[in-house]
Amino acid sequence: MCREAPLISFIIPAYNETAENLKRCVGSVLEAAENDVEVLVIDDGSEAFPETEAFAPEGAEDGRLRVFHAPHQGVSAARNRGLKEARGRWIAFADSDDAMAEGFLSLLKPLLTAETADIVVYDSYRETMETPGAKKSGHGESAGTPGAAREHVRLLPYAKEGTMAEDLRRHFLLDTLAGGFQRTGAPMLAAVWNKVFRADYLRAHALLFPEALKVAEDTIFVLDALTAAEAEIYYLPQPLYVRTIRMNSAMHRYQPYIRENDRIFIRKLRALFKDRRQDPDVREALKKRYVLCTLGVLKYDFVHPDRPGGDGARVRGMRELMREKPYGPAVRAAQLSSFRRADRARIVLLRLRAFHTLLILERRLLK
Repeated sequence: MCREAPLISFIIPAYNETAENLKRCVGSVLEAAENDVEVLVIDDGSEAFPETEAFAPEGAEDGRLRVFHAPHQGVSAARNRGLKEARGRWIAFADSDDAMAEGFLSLLKPLLTAETADIVVYDSYRETMETPGAKKSGHGESAGTPGAAREHVRLLPYAKEGTMAEDLRRHFLLDTLAGGFQRTGAPMLAAVWNKVFRADYLRAHALLFPEALKVAEDTIFVLDALTAAEAEIYYLPQPLYVRTIRMNSAMHRYQPYIRENDRIFIRKLRALFKDRRQDPDVREALKKRYVLCTLGVLKYDFVHPDRPGGDGARVRGMRELMREKPYGPAVRAAQLSSFRRADRARIVLLRLRAFHTLLILERRLLK
């Protein structure tokens, strides 16, 4: 058993995950060191969860791997259970079908033992798997068999290694709020798997994941962590995490709850930034985020091929969306230069109310 608090607690929510994927993920953490890390796997009410012995790496019987079972309540509740149970001085998160990169701890340990930061952010690998029949996990992309297509993704291409100065910290916050860099998009900014948080900082500000959200809960958690106080943030431009993407997934699953989820998300965004709404940069970042929310609703609801109903119902839904705040006003006021080319096309078509044309292009060109 671990005799003292580990340096890092890794929280891994899992829902209907395979033993193979769990073994890859858990093993990538536990094989890094002895008592420096612990892994908390939170079974989120899986219909079939593998026996621990099937995914526990050799030597994990020393107490560094702990498995908890809970009713199915979603990834936020699973992560919050992990936060409650964690014993480490630092908290990290991983999706059950991803992995940590080799040597991650040797790069992180000097920074974490120095305890001069509240949050350390780092780069990742994007690994594309050629697995057309891969099983989809409830909490991430399918890992499949490790493939050859691996890309180093810079989290902050405009930054060098080191503690963020005030202007860079503000830039990072605004980019995270806006949903990505100008024209390129960078949703990984708000991910929790490319960051490690000082446990005392999270506890001091009572930071938890919003359990009412099924999508974008990590965005709220990260923004909450960035705005709770003047956090010291250290950027390490090294790929420490391996994010697994399936090649055969052109669009994500249909999400019938996306409209209500989005309304809750926007309310929480406004609550987080209610004292900063007079800041013109914050206002612009919020406007861009509202546009991205609009495009997200289109993608996951109205134009999704699995959505029930015909084109008439889809067009009526788009028309209603454009009459609703903040969606319609945000789209009409959007600065096109801030968006990627495909999104610029979507915005123009929404402004022209060319909903049928948008449906056709989504199906043929803009997927």
